[in-house]
Amino acid sequence: MRTTFECSQFIVFDDVMPEQELDEIWRYLQFVSLAGVDSAYDQDSPWPISDGWPLTGETVVVAAKSGGLRLRADEAPADATYPTGTALDHVFEKLQCLLPQVEACVGKTGKDWNRISATPYVYPSGTALSWHADGSQCTGAFTFYAHPVWKAQWGGELLVAERSGKLPYSGSATPAPHSLEEKLRYRFDKRAMNEHLSRPGVGRFIMAIPNRLVVLAGGNPHKVARVDPSAGDRVRATISGFFLRPQR
Repeated sequence: MRTTFECSQFIVFDDVMPEQELDEIWRYLQFVSLAGVDSAYDQDSPWPISDGWPLTGETVVVAAKSGGLRLRADEAPADATYPTGTALDHVFEKLQCLLPQVEACVGKTGKDWNRISATPYVYPSGTALSWHADGSQCTGAFTFYAHPVWKAQWGGELLVAERSGKLPYSGSATPAPHSLEEKLRYRFDKRAMNEHLSRPGVGRFIMAIPNRLVVLAGGNPHKVARVDPSAGDRVRATISGFFLRPQR
C-alpha cells in the first residue's frame, strides 16, 4: 500500500489490498443484496432524481475506541457488528491500520468519532451522485474502489470542491430554518449549493482507480461524476462509509 496524494481535504492510498482480498471483496459485491437508492429516499438523501438509479446494500457499523476498532462483540454497543464474517472485514482492517495517518482528516478515535459505517454502492452506466456535503454527524468519509477494471474515459470521478468551500457545520441535527446548512439539504432546490460552489468554482478530482482508498475530511462538498455510457456493463463498485461522531 502506498500514499499517492495527501492534502488537508483528503488522502489517497493505492494498491491497498492484496490480490486475494480484493477478489473476495469483488465476489462479495456479486451476491450481496442491493436495492435502488431511491427505495429509501428520505429527508437526508443526497440523491436527486436526476442522478439515475445507483444501487446500495445494507450498512454495517463498527464500534471504535482509542487505539483501534473493537474486535470483540461483547465490547461493542448494540448497533456495532465486528467482525462481520464477510469481505467487509478487509476494509475495516485496512482502515484500522491507517487510523494514525488519517487522524488529521477525520479526528481522534474515541474522541471526535467512535464508530465507522460501511456500505456497498454500485453505479451502473448513466448514474451519478450530485454535489453534497456529508452531514455534521460525521467527521469524515472513505471510499474504497472494488471494481477490477476502470478506464479514465468511463467517468465516475470523485470531485471535491476547493477547500474554501468547506462548510462550517453548526453540529445540530436540525439546522436553523433558512440557514445555508438547511438549504444545502433541499431535495429539489439546489440554488444554495450552486451559489456556494460557484465561489470560486474550482476543485480537484480523484479517478476511480481499482484498489484505491480515499479518506475525505468532513464538511467538504463533493460529488460522483456520472458514469459514461462507454462503460457498458461495467459498474463503479465501492465500499463507502463514515467516521461517525459519538451519539448524544
